[in-house]
Amino acid sequence: MAHAIAIAGVIVAAAALAASIYILVFALWGVRLGPRRSPAAASLPTFLLLIPAHNESAGIGPTIQSVLAQNYPRDRIRLVTIADNCTDDTATVAAQCGSEVWQRTDTENRGKGQALAWALDRADSIPFDRVLIVDADSILAPDFLREMANASAALPPNSVLQGRYEFSPSPQGTAGWFETFTLASKAAENSFVYRPRSSASLVNLIQGNGFSIPRSTLSIVPFRATSVVEDAEYAISLAIANVPVHLVEPARVLSRMTQNLNDAAPQRIRWASGIFQLIFGASPRLLFQGIRQRRWQLIEASLMLLLTSRVLVVAVTLLSFVLGALSLSQPQFRVILALALAAVLLQTIYLVLMFRKSATTPFSMNGLLFMPAYLAVVSFSQALALIGLRRKRWARTVR
Repeated sequence: MAHAIAIAGVIVAAAALAASIYILVFALWGVRLGPRRSPAAASLPTFLLLIPAHNESAGIGPTIQSVLAQNYPRDRIRLVTIADNCTDDTATVAAQCGSEVWQRTDTENRGKGQALAWALDRADSIPFDRVLIVDADSILAPDFLREMANASAALPPNSVLQGRYEFSPSPQGTAGWFETFTLASKAAENSFVYRPRSSASLVNLIQGNGFSIPRSTLSIVPFRATSVVEDAEYAISLAIANVPVHLVEPARVLSRMTQNLNDAAPQRIRWASGIFQLIFGASPRLLFQGIRQRRWQLIEASLMLLLTSRVLVVAVTLLSFVLGALSLSQPQFRVILALALAAVLLQTIYLVLMFRKSATTPFSMNGLLFMPAYLAVVSFSQALALIGLRRKRWARTVR
């Protein structure tokens, strides 16, 4: 029995080290690449800009204003707010701010994905080149649409484009430890995942805010994603259809983040629930399709999806230490310890890069002191997500 535990410890520790290497390689790659910009486009596409909104009357105004203030020809933008199952005056506020409004009432089929699918079906008779999805609590940088247009001209015509989606920080010097970790991890997602993967034409997920789909792609891969993580679900369908998703870093979209841990928890649980469902369902599908289509990119994407939760890597690392402690009398103990310590070292390097190299302005290293607290919060949220809490609920997040 002790020998079997020791062998299991070696396998688990080796897996932790391999996952840590995989994640760190992409981080170093992202640091080396740095942000890139596409040349100016000769022609500008027409955008159908959709804002899915559920009870967002309090905050949708600035979002609409940021669209109307774009450095882009107004006659090439059709702005539509989808007032989905609203019980407040979202529709009225959006119309007063200058947006066209489509009201949807379907209490049997609630959800952002359902609202988008409904709107895109309705838009089938509308002339546009690309559709752009923007959350109702976001602010687009003034050149967002122009940068998207530049990228669309430089990339393959069927490419789905993802803007650099980040959170708005608190005024300088007022961010707490939870907010700092959230900002840093989001910046790392852009710089250490989307940036290198876009550069290598690897499979990318969609972040759900600030992404643009060509009309031609919608005819090939219709939007029918209805899970809690409808964006990632749709990205899997795109990957299998061999449609690339590229990060457009100069196109920045900022979302107002939750300042309070209690307010953030429901959103994190809901997102993690959806991601776990996607991992269990889509990873085998990607692996099968990769083998079937002889596309190693899909096989690699199944691994990428599995490691979307960094907590999983930490959990495997901790498990290797536990198995090592149970194998003190076995000759494999030193191997387990060496592999586990190497994994911890690489994960620490990743954290340092996250705080210092993921964004233009480095984050304070003091935030690393709260790593145990942040890890505990995320782990607890993901544990609740595994049992299906808030799995299908689409509700407005308190900001």
